[in-house]
Amino acid sequence: RIKTSRGNDQELCASVSAGAHTLLLAAPGTWPWWKEVAIESNETLGYRAFTLPQQVPTRALDAGKKEYIVAQNTLVTTLVPRAGSPLRSRDGARVVWFDESARSLIAEWRGDERLLPQAFCATKDNCASTINLLSSIVEPVRAVALAPGRDDVVLVAIGAGVYALEMTAAPNPNFQTIYVGTSPTFVVHDATTLSLGDGSPLFMLTLGAGL
Repeated sequence: RIKTSRGNDQELCASVSAGAHTLLLAAPGTWPWWKEVAIESNETLGYRAFTLPQQVPTRALDAGKKEYIVAQNTLVTTLVPRAGSPLRSRDGARVVWFDESARSLIAEWRGDERLLPQAFCATKDNCASTINLLSSIVEPVRAVALAPGRDDVVLVAIGAGVYALEMTAAPNPNFQTIYVGTSPTFVVHDATTLSLGDGSPLFMLTLGAGL
């Protein structure tokens, strides 16, 4: 049996035959989420999907107003996490950082090794506490954050875009575009929105219920 849920608590359960399957969640106007899985008899696998809008609602902030000034001051202090000061999940079990020398985005499990999540396994028999999320990054990395309410989805500003990346060691991770501009950076504003700067304009982006 396979169980798939989204951040808005919608859950889908499907009974399938043992073997290889492709899971696909798609809806008009959202990025598809998919997963290649191999399931054995009498086994239950669980996945938490995310399907962000292909056109994320974006609102320009009015220069001089309080929310613009707050966003501007917050964006100025945005730091890309490094190994010595990584980004931490709410429970501290997962950390993420950017390795400048290797030009790689790294995730590490620092919780109980007996509870190592399935996401840290490239296959059922190939698991590791430290995994590469992105390697050989050529363009500038300007911001890294965990998605609101998620410890398994990383938001990253690279080059001209902002993207949501599945935290997984499996090949072909889900990778969804949030914004494309010139040289954006961002901070998580609240449970559903990001404050984003791209040169002088500042924006508020609403991610919605797809997480």
